[in-house]
Amino acid sequence: MYNWTNEQAVKYYGLITLAQAGVDSALSILFVTWLGQALSKRRLERIATIFGLSCMLFFHILTFPWPFWPNKLKYDINHINQTATEITGCYTQTYSWCPSTHQVPLALYVFSMVFLMAGTMTGILFMAGALARTIGPIVVSFLFDHYGPEATWEMEMVVLGVTIGVWVVFYRKIEPYEANDKHPESLDRKDSIISTKTESLSIERL
Repeated sequence: MYNWTNEQAVKYYGLITLAQAGVDSALSILFVTWLGQALSKRRLERIATIFGLSCMLFFHILTFPWPFWPNKLKYDINHINQTATEITGCYTQTYSWCPSTHQVPLALYVFSMVFLMAGTMTGILFMAGALARTIGPIVVSFLFDHYGPEATWEMEMVVLGVTIGVWVVFYRKIEPYEANDKHPESLDRKDSIISTKTESLSIERL
């Protein structure tokens, strides 16, 4: 996508992954020490979920190969030595959609990967069912090979948009799960109220 050699791709994606890990670790520490309890006390779990899904959708919108990006995908054939060559970029002989696909600015892509994608991909994979994790890569690979990143990005944006819409529509019906044994005092109060009502009814009948 950016005319990187294999060595450069491993190096730069490794640095991006390292930055993602740093942001993810910082967010995890923040969540464990303060953010998780703050969200739970204020009952903001639903908003946090919608916010996370919105970040995923925003990531795909930012990194979509929109037609207004100035550059298109290209490739180079580098001669490593007299007998070996290395193809960098999007090779048109392999992918027919390369000449018509626009290139996302590198700075925007790196920013989105580090600050919007950190931690969310793992969450999405854990949320998905076993069938989706099995079929998903096959479908995405097929779409990418035949139609390019636009088709895969459009599919994910539609799925995320529908998911966010469902969360918004059923926002009031979705409640955080609370185990009964977490609030023994409230249960005792309910039991005492029920027993009081039962006793009063028994007295009235007598």
